[in-house]
Amino acid sequence: MTQFFQLFAVLCVFKATCGARISSDAVDRSSTSFASRSDYIKKVYIAENNFSEDQVSAMVEQEAHRTSLRQSTSVKDLVRACDAIPLSGTTPTSVFEVRPCDLDAVGAIGDSLTTADNADSTSWLNMRQYPGLSWSMGGDSDRVTMPNILNEICEKSGKTTSIIGRSTGSGNNKIFHLNAAVSGAISINLPGQATDLVEKFKTVLGDTGYETQWKHATVLIGGNDLCQVCIPSQLPKHDDTVFQQSLRSTLAAFQDVPRLIVSVVAHLDYTQLSTFVDKLGCRLTLPGICDCLSTEQRDKLELAREYVAKFNAALEQEVMVFNDNVRDRQDIRAVVQPFAIKTNITTAEFISDADCFHPSELGQEVFGIGLWNNMIQSVASKANAIDLANPEVQCPTRDSRIFT
Repeated sequence: MTQFFQLFAVLCVFKATCGARISSDAVDRSSTSFASRSDYIKKVYIAENNFSEDQVSAMVEQEAHRTSLRQSTSVKDLVRACDAIPLSGTTPTSVFEVRPCDLDAVGAIGDSLTTADNADSTSWLNMRQYPGLSWSMGGDSDRVTMPNILNEICEKSGKTTSIIGRSTGSGNNKIFHLNAAVSGAISINLPGQATDLVEKFKTVLGDTGYETQWKHATVLIGGNDLCQVCIPSQLPKHDDTVFQQSLRSTLAAFQDVPRLIVSVVAHLDYTQLSTFVDKLGCRLTLPGICDCLSTEQRDKLELAREYVAKFNAALEQEVMVFNDNVRDRQDIRAVVQPFAIKTNITTAEFISDADCFHPSELGQEVFGIGLWNNMIQSVASKANAIDLANPEVQCPTRDSRIFT
């Protein structure tokens, strides 16, 4: 964070109104894709500070040599205390008997939280995607993500094959693999992503693997919809009815996939972002990115919180409907993972230095830990909050299953 404040102080030398919100018809705020959102942030800073192209080029070059001050946590260190667990003698045929190490492949659908936009970016001058750090899909070496935790524990337990599908890298060197999430996606985009992920499973695993290997898919969507719910003209396209219908179609796209567990992740109270706007120095840009979740207007924040609750209620209902629809099958189930619902963001360290909106690498880590812990907790005992002061990995036992 120190580097960001130093850079921001340099920028403010050029113009003394860094606390004001810019208003420019030339800036397009309508799109939430990674490229357009990044372009918006850059344009705001450039316009507000009257930077020339040469000045921006020089700053970008300087920033390219900066690295995050934070020391990354080692997944090996986090699971060091965990004992090896028994591997299944044969591949289970029932979804209710799947042990953690029976999972062979992971996939995900969603938005920029899952593509890990700006997770390790140090400022607006080096914004990029970091899918290798993604909480639900990241596979960069020794980083803390759900599939890396799973892979490390299974390797310790004697499994000889690595988890398939993990995304890796960042920027121009990123590989998404079975991470089918798309930055800027809204709920109506999700059914198409689900169809895409199913085809990726078939391609990557082959005919035999697709039929016989256990797969896990993580679903998290709705953040970009929640950014629109306080805008009357936008609400009909982003409300809980649209969200619920989209989720129903999404789960239906998974319905014929053999040996699949779908984790549908409930939403955090994203209005907590409003607490950190001034601390992060993003009052220039954040209102233009997501005013509904970062505003100072209490009525807008309250409305956004109402829709967070509505979205979470809708996903609970749709998971129940889906499981009822597949009740005669033993090889597929969906489950709600509630770890984020009551989680309180206690420090700005969990939020990206570059855009003040997405999770930082630390935020990605704790989401990955929360998902992993929920996956091996029984449905009745799933935690609905992460202790951010001490986010511990829960060690599996010989009795652990991927509980649905």
